[in-house]
Amino acid sequence: MKIFRIKEDVGVFQTASTIEDVGAGWVDHADWFDCRPVAKEWTVPKLHVFNPFKRKGDFLAVTPGALVFREKVMDVMADIMEAAGEVLPATVDGEPVYFLNTLSCIAILDSEKSVWEYYPNGKKRRIAKYSFYSYTEESTLFKIPEESCAYVYCYSGVSDTEDEFLGRYKEYKLTGLLFQELWDSANAGGVVEPGPYTAAPLI
Repeated sequence: MKIFRIKEDVGVFQTASTIEDVGAGWVDHADWFDCRPVAKEWTVPKLHVFNPFKRKGDFLAVTPGALVFREKVMDVMADIMEAAGEVLPATVDGEPVYFLNTLSCIAILDSEKSVWEYYPNGKKRRIAKYSFYSYTEESTLFKIPEESCAYVYCYSGVSDTEDEFLGRYKEYKLTGLLFQELWDSANAGGVVEPGPYTAAPLI
């Protein structure tokens, strides 16, 4: 079992924001994606791409904590997205897109074995090296409570490749994301440095 952190490849692919928030981030909804349902409060946002000369990816960066994706992704992995949480509609320059609000939030971080960085006052600042318990559930996309507003994770090497997010992403040659390997159960006895972000990690 391997665990990866996911982020958008903003250096290569397009990013978007609501028109009124261009340049300032998606302020109104920045704290929405923290593992709580929001479908009843959702109003369909109209997004705008503000770097159109970058590549048009299947995923695009909009706001931390949410994966935003185009119709192609919905066509090939609707089952995986719906197992992970709420799939919420939006548009980008008139084109339908979707937000994944991940509700699968599992407490699998081994806090004692993980290595933390601290503020001068002794408060935990960030996780520098990760250690996880080997635990899986139906969704191969998930969050952890310690970073629920910031990151989406996925695991691989548990189910058939085509049933896992990363395997399906590679099978259909989807674009727009980077993956950072944080943990491998084969090396669970020791905590290692997170790997580099890559567009095509080995699974």
